[in-house]
Amino acid sequence: LSMSAPTPAATLRHWNRLIQLAAASGSYTLCLRHYASLLAAGLRGGDASTFPSLAKSCAALRLPRLGRSIHAHALLAGAVGDVFVRTSLLDFYAKCAFLPDARRLFDEMPTTSRTLVSWNCMVTAYSKASRLDKAVAMFNAMRGLGVSPSGGTLVGMLSGCLDSMATRNLGLCVYGYSLKSGLDADLPVSNSVLTMLVRHGQLHAASFLFDSMHDKTVVSWSAMASGFLQTGDFNKVFALLNRMQGAGHRFDLIALVNLVSAAALLGNLLVAKGVHALLIKSGFESEQDLVPSLVNLYAKCGDLETAQEVFDAVHCKNVVLWTSMIHGYVEGSRPDKALTMFDTIETYLSGVP
Repeated sequence: LSMSAPTPAATLRHWNRLIQLAAASGSYTLCLRHYASLLAAGLRGGDASTFPSLAKSCAALRLPRLGRSIHAHALLAGAVGDVFVRTSLLDFYAKCAFLPDARRLFDEMPTTSRTLVSWNCMVTAYSKASRLDKAVAMFNAMRGLGVSPSGGTLVGMLSGCLDSMATRNLGLCVYGYSLKSGLDADLPVSNSVLTMLVRHGQLHAASFLFDSMHDKTVVSWSAMASGFLQTGDFNKVFALLNRMQGAGHRFDLIALVNLVSAAALLGNLLVAKGVHALLIKSGFESEQDLVPSLVNLYAKCGDLETAQEVFDAVHCKNVVLWTSMIHGYVEGSRPDKALTMFDTIETYLSGVP
């Protein structure tokens, strides 16, 4: 009996399956390697089932040049007419902040082919680029065409309303729309509104919203803790994070940064050691964003020796960590140590890639 070789179509289905599984599991580099293997196997670029996962991977890894090449391959394969391929390419350009390219793809879509995902991509891209006029225009256009905004649409709008007081009124309007439409029950929407209120210093409104939320994620708890931290109320931060643990949530990086910062405000060495033990238990003691805060915590508590031990334990030190240690010695009335470290930092950092 002779075994026939698999047909090109069967081989392509095999590679498509590998590409899709890799992207779905978040293994974006592996996804792109599978595509390179597909091309090396002599297959011609792929089909409509190939490119959405590739565009998603390029967007996640922020690889604009490769993403453009994927777009070119999709054109050559005649796959760009597929709504899922076009939407995935639109999402890629939007996430990589290539707004003119994203808008061109969007405008080239027949109105009936514009999915909710494509509208949300454009709303979010314009909001994150602080082009709120364009985001609002998109939001109004989709409603005018009978496309109902989703929670993702509102989260996209709110992403541009977090850091500037000038955007507060728009953010509150979006919040009002969420209440009117029932989308306030969508947890990501509630978390986005909560974060906006905290960033704008509206802690009373933020606390009211937080207390009214039936479901909370670690994002909700961390956002509220950040608000209390802004006012220097470390007791409320401790109480809130204790409630968070009691509710069965595990600390994430942001929650732990808030906890370390609250402990630094308190300045109690026993509490500092307890927080440090919690970081070790949680597996975050070597986290780059936490170590400078930990050094600062011990320095605030007057334990410069332990602060130095934490500093010394880090193999690859960045300028933030050096600054924290130098500042600790200055605050601890050890200018000699601060000057010695300052003289060392330039030599050390020049050898850090």
